[in-house]
Amino acid sequence: MTEAEIRALASTAAREAVKEVFSLMRVDPADIDSVVGFTDDLRYLRRQREAAEKISFKAVAAIFTTAVTGAGALVWLGLQDFFTR
Repeated sequence: MTEAEIRALASTAAREAVKEVFSLMRVDPADIDSVVGFTDDLRYLRRQREAAEKISFKAVAAIFTTAVTGAGALVWLGLQDFFTR
């Protein structure tokens, strides 16, 4: 086989692989609206994932802040009780 034949075979195999992957995801690569819709869906999912990550970080920070504040309040009340007796 020549290099040109190998390149042509590889190109054909790559095209077929892409078609198969797109068909598994129910996207028609020949239909531009289908591809654009799929791309929009991926962008939306990325924004959702990033928003979920931000929310989970804020939730952990809120829980940590609540625990630290509660511990501080317990120490403060304990010290007040100790010195008022």
